[in-house]
Amino acid sequence: MTKPTTVPAFRLKSLKDGERPTFELPVTFALRDGTQAQITLTCKAPRKTEWAAMKDAYYARATAQAQDLEKARKDQADLAAARDATVRDPASTPADSPPSTFLHDLACMRLDNDAALVAEIATGWDLSDTFGLPAIKEFEERYPGALESAIHAIDGALSGSRLGNSGR
Repeated sequence: MTKPTTVPAFRLKSLKDGERPTFELPVTFALRDGTQAQITLTCKAPRKTEWAAMKDAYYARATAQAQDLEKARKDQADLAAARDATVRDPASTPADSPPSTFLHDLACMRLDNDAALVAEIATGWDLSDTFGLPAIKEFEERYPGALESAIHAIDGALSGSRLGNSGR
């Protein structure tokens, strides 16, 4: 029999021994120049099934909003096509049509959804800025992709898929 290569940092004696209402989670993300940066989030510690329900709601909300956005884009295109088919004004140019806001709307939708999920599970961070939904959105605006990194790190911690949790 071989000796274990690591020693547990904490020995459970009951199911409630390791429970904590919150935990500190380091989140690493890339800056625009590729440099790695890190913040620490203070996160709630819901049960695994509660976290799964939060993610289900997040994905359902994002799917519904994306479908609504796609429908609005299609409706706008259909209206433009109908207008073009009935009004053949030679002086009319594509600039007469309102510009598409699809990508902007999609980015705003994703920003809102990602920030709402982080705000639902996190209670604070180690930045000097006050933690809250507006600050979380500003964080993503300044550091694109940071919320995706945060959600991935949170998911790893809450679903048990973090490195070192495999027991191997």
